[in-house]
Amino acid sequence: MQRHVSSHGPGRSRSSSLRRRGAVVVELILMMPILFIMLLAIVEFGLIFVGIQQAEAAARLGAKYAVDNNLAGGGATAGDAALIRNEVDEALATAGFGTSASGGVRFTENVSGSSSAEDGTCPQASSTPPADTIRVRVCIPLTAVTPDMLSTFGFSISSRRIIVDAVLPN
Repeated sequence: MQRHVSSHGPGRSRSSSLRRRGAVVVELILMMPILFIMLLAIVEFGLIFVGIQQAEAAARLGAKYAVDNNLAGGGATAGDAALIRNEVDEALATAGFGTSASGGVRFTENVSGSSSAEDGTCPQASSTPPADTIRVRVCIPLTAVTPDMLSTFGFSISSRRIIVDAVLPN
């Protein structure tokens, strides 16, 4: 007496094995868009975090430039803010964000009384910097940092921006 052993497993026929494989393919097709969106989100948020770090470094460089060139004390002017923005843009260009990545720079000094000036569009901070310090606020549109990969799925970053401050003693 000879027994036939099925390669599809005990108690399974060839048609049930094919149906199971078909179900796996359908499940994969249903999950792929979700996995793709998650992958894009991970990449985009990673680029945003790198952008935040680069913006913080650029703000520190701008603040250091203001201190080294004695821009504080005579009142913050638009010319001072433009000089600082040039330094910030140069740092951002070195990081790979383009030659004019910053959306604006706001220079606030609290040495001879608080004064503030901006170059570009960057909102005023809600508080003044401590006495004898300067603050450089850098604003960068997120579209300068990362492509808007999730806008197809309803998660657009086109109106968002990175805003970071650097405060140094004068």
